[in-house]
Amino acid sequence: MTSRYLPIVSVLLLTGTTALAQTPFKLDFNQSADVSAYWATPAGPNQLDTIASEGSGTAISIDGGELMVARDQFVSNFAAFSRSTDIALTETFMFSFDLTVSGNTGAMDKTFLISLGNGFINDLNNPPSANRYARLGVNVSDVNGEFGIWAYTAGTAGVKTAFFTGKQTVRWVLNNSATTLTYLGPDGGTYTLASDKHDVWIGNTLAADEVDVAAPGLTGISDFKVLFYDDPGYTFRFDNLTFTNLPPVPPVFSQSFSGSADVDAYWSVGAGPGLFDSIATEGAGTTLSIDNGELVVARDQFVSSFAGFTRSTDVPMTDAFVFSFDLTVSGNTGAMDKTFLLSLGNGFINDLNNPPSANRYARLGVNVSDVNGEFGIWAYTAGTAGVKTAFFSGKQTVRWVLNNTGETVTYRGPDGSSNTVGNDKHDVWIGNTLAADEVDVAAPALTNLTDFKVLFYDDPGYTFRFDNFDITPLQVGTSVSDEKQAADGFVLGQNYPNPFNPVTVIPYRLDQAGQVTMTVYNLLGQTVTTLVNAIQPAGSYAPSFDATGLSSGIYLVRLQLGSAVQTRVMILNK
Repeated sequence: MTSRYLPIVSVLLLTGTTALAQTPFKLDFNQSADVSAYWATPAGPNQLDTIASEGSGTAISIDGGELMVARDQFVSNFAAFSRSTDIALTETFMFSFDLTVSGNTGAMDKTFLISLGNGFINDLNNPPSANRYARLGVNVSDVNGEFGIWAYTAGTAGVKTAFFTGKQTVRWVLNNSATTLTYLGPDGGTYTLASDKHDVWIGNTLAADEVDVAAPGLTGISDFKVLFYDDPGYTFRFDNLTFTNLPPVPPVFSQSFSGSADVDAYWSVGAGPGLFDSIATEGAGTTLSIDNGELVVARDQFVSSFAGFTRSTDVPMTDAFVFSFDLTVSGNTGAMDKTFLLSLGNGFINDLNNPPSANRYARLGVNVSDVNGEFGIWAYTAGTAGVKTAFFSGKQTVRWVLNNTGETVTYRGPDGSSNTVGNDKHDVWIGNTLAADEVDVAAPALTNLTDFKVLFYDDPGYTFRFDNFDITPLQVGTSVSDEKQAADGFVLGQNYPNPFNPVTVIPYRLDQAGQVTMTVYNLLGQTVTTLVNAIQPAGSYAPSFDATGLSSGIYLVRLQLGSAVQTRVMILNK
């Protein structure tokens, strides 16, 4: 795996300040000169569970704001520090730390071992191998201060890196998801990491690339242990132990119904962020209301008019995305196909007719059984062909995965499984069940998907309850069941496409209203343009950035809400 783009100027991205990245664990050693201040059983936030030595011959201290572990030359016991109180890691994350080695006058492999996994305990032994997802060893050369990394696969196999001198930041990038991860390295280049692989950076050098993990079937990674072996006689200095969750992708459209009890609060002509362009009925016989934070559409049994809601103000959908919503059906006493139809495409208008079929890329119908509360999905191909799913009861989350990319896309389902969807195919999940798999879309030649419409047909006599409409890009590393939250009260997504030429979209979501400023800078810190400078309500936004007239290179987009700031790197490649 190589960088897809090698910039002239290095930009540090793999740090805790990366936009969307969260740091569930960060420990430096500046607060106290007492080692015991940095651990407790069980550990508190940003504490270790143990820092200990098995016997004499190891001196553990705080010196110059660093944790120092000094080992006698012929010591024959272990020392360790570990975190066994679970860290809230996502499936793609990075463990980084600063390391300095001194006192080495002879070469030695695996002076200490870093293990990542789950179920670790606070002892001075290796954790059971079944619980170790991945491991790094630290080797030293016979030149004082030189060290390298041994990135293990299973057993003692793996990759030994070159040696480096002086204080170095080690960044260990791991992908425990079912999809390929794309990230920006500390050199500013764009890199990929396949599922169940790990990369190791030493400083700005990719020292170990796409190495298999030791236990690819292991999930729920939450613990780590650093274990020192016997006989080194060397001194190790650590600082800035940090776990960084690499980011999920925020939705480009998001609508729930908890903000108001008035239906009119959720639509406007020329819809704003997170709004529909229309929520309407053609005539009598349909009641539209908000009840307990859900949109309720109640249809009389013999109603002969249409009702629907539409988003025709373009949504900046990517070429692969998941459209999800919560649905409950009630009042059905007889079976009926296609009680309502969900269409995706472009050029839709705010009427209560079907949009022209030429503009419909894909469609879903909702069928009901003769058992009250049971519904299924009709995943259409062309015309009325398609796949009818089994029936499900109660409130269900429907996830509709669509691929318009031109190639097969791998993604993780809400059940945690790895799945693929081919080009111009769609999958349908109901709850955690893959109910329709690899169904052809209706119009495979259609591109630039931007609009959707939900249209209710005549004569059902049933009641439908909706909530949590989300359209989320299926970018690399995305899970369709990811929770998308940010401690700052907002989420700045990665622009797409990236690299781009000359136009890109920059998605972000506000969890609260406030003064928002989005500014683009060049690498000299000069302002290129201000895209947003306004008080905005909570919702999802996706302004475009047109770089026509600008030179190829790296640009920074900075989003500020109140005093909180997040930044992304954008690559213009003309």
